Amino acid sequence: MDVKPHHRITVINPDHMSLLDTDTGATIVTATRGGSNQPWIITADGVPDVTAPDRAGAIQAMTEQALAALGGSSYTTQVPPGLFDQP
Repeated sequence: MDVKPHHRITVINPDHMSLLDTDTGATIVTATRGGSNQPWIITADGVPDVTAPDRAGAIQAMTEQALAALGGSSYTTQVPPGLFDQP
């Protein structure tokens, strides 16, 4: 059985991540920061921006923002292995 997540988080560069729809490639949530010592700012259309102090918090906030922006009660997101551990 193959499992295909609805969304995936992609690293654009060390200070930019996007949560994408796996079917359309559309960006649903963006997380950016001004540098490694700066907070992450997480944005999604129709949802107030939030901040996170570190990458793990940003990933959690991205999934919450996607759920708020898209509605519904659950969905799946693929996170690259080791991403939570990066600065």
